[in-house]
Amino acid sequence: GSNNVFYYNNSTDILESDYSLELGSNVALASGANNFQFQGFNQWKLWIDDDFEDGESREGWSQAQIATCGYSPNTFLGGHCNFGSQTASKTYSGLPAHTKVKLTFNYHFFDEWTGQTAWAQIGGQYVWTEKYQWCNGILPFYCKQVGVNVCGEDTPDRIARAVQVIVQHSDPTITLSFGSTITGDPCLVSWGIDDVRIYIA
Repeated sequence: GSNNVFYYNNSTDILESDYSLELGSNVALASGANNFQFQGFNQWKLWIDDDFEDGESREGWSQAQIATCGYSPNTFLGGHCNFGSQTASKTYSGLPAHTKVKLTFNYHFFDEWTGQTAWAQIGGQYVWTEKYQWCNGILPFYCKQVGVNVCGEDTPDRIARAVQVIVQHSDPTITLSFGSTITGDPCLVSWGIDDVRIYIA
């Protein structure tokens, strides 16, 4: 309606409303809680976006090494000679009331992965794992010919494996952890993450 008032909250970077706004019989913006609803269900709100392009998004991580690949200016956490057996974790606090969390991120596999497993945890619980091998064939030279190498050694890489995980969650804090089962030299086999985003609903 015409009496709805919106204002920008500088402390939270959120557009807030003093009243509830109904856009139709199925859509509503709830007052105070900043919840966008469709047919009575809260919709996802982006709460955290760590893209590692600036110092702010790198703060709080247990491992702070960053890297780029080739001529790309895109910065990510980890990378060649940085992350092998390491675990990268961060705890976020101050999440508003919610009942579930959606985590999205890109995972990079660099160089000679030979069946090791990449993983992600929320609150110490595994929410994603993936086994990877850089060449599934019996002709590694052919894999190198047809693969794309962008970082590190001359072994083809798998860049930006997009991952999405949804879990039930209501705590005001959340801890994310990323790692792998790599035990060797991170200059021969390594990993990285980018675009870590937390959505709440």
